[in-house]
Amino acid sequence: MRTPPKRKSILVKRYGRSRLYDTTARRYVSVEQLRAWAAEGVALAVIDAEDGKDVTRDLLV
Repeated sequence: MRTPPKRKSILVKRYGRSRLYDTTARRYVSVEQLRAWAAEGVALAVIDAEDGKDVTRDLLV
């Protein structure tokens, strides 16, 4: 899994059917990628695209 370029934080939007979109890199990512980034200490937030709720914790548990 690739580490994203050095960024202060990553904003990911979750769309229907659990599609995850990295808004900075403009590409879809997997839950495994999110977990790897979190393990590396990369700050990230996952926001539900429909209602705007933060679902980061739900995905990383």
